[in-house]
Amino acid sequence: MLGLSNSALDKFWTAFLTLNIPIIAFDCIHLFPKAVTPQPVLDLHHWYLDTMKDPLFVKADPWFVSFSTLELFYMLPIVLLSRYLIGKRDPRAALTMLIYGSTGLYSTIPCIVEFAYDKVLTDMEKATLIGSYMSFIFIYGAMIWDSSARINQALVKSGASSKKRQ
Repeated sequence: MLGLSNSALDKFWTAFLTLNIPIIAFDCIHLFPKAVTPQPVLDLHHWYLDTMKDPLFVKADPWFVSFSTLELFYMLPIVLLSRYLIGKRDPRAALTMLIYGSTGLYSTIPCIVEFAYDKVLTDMEKATLIGSYMSFIFIYGAMIWDSSARINQALVKSGASSKKRQ
C-alpha cells in the first residue's frame, strides 16, 4: 500500500505524533496564564527547569516566545491533522508529516545552537540538553526522509498511471 500501513515505522510515527501533543503543550506553558495552568503541570515545569536548567525556558527570549507561538498555532494543528490522517491510513499524512518534520527540524536547530553558546550552563548541562534535543533532530530527519520517499513514490506511480492513459 502506498499510504500508511501497520508497519513498525508507521506505528512509531503514530506514537511520536501522539507524544508530541503534550510535549507541545508543555513547551508553550509560558504562553498561558498561571491561573489556568493545572498545578501538577506547573510543578512538572518547575522540576524540568530545576533539573535541566534549560535556558530557553528560563530566559524565554523573544525569539523563543515567537517559536513557541508558532509551535502552538502552526505545528500543533499539523500534528493533530497528521495523527488523524495516520489513523485513517490516508496517504496525505505523508505531506503533513513532511511539513511537520521540516518545521520541527528547522526550529530545533536554533535551540541547540543556543545551548552550545550559552555562557551560564556547565559543559555537562550543555551536553545533556544538546543530547536530548538532538534526538528530535534525528527523528525529524527520518520523518522528512520517509515522507519524501512516500510522496516521491506516489508521484512516480501517478506519472506512470497518466502515461498509460495517453
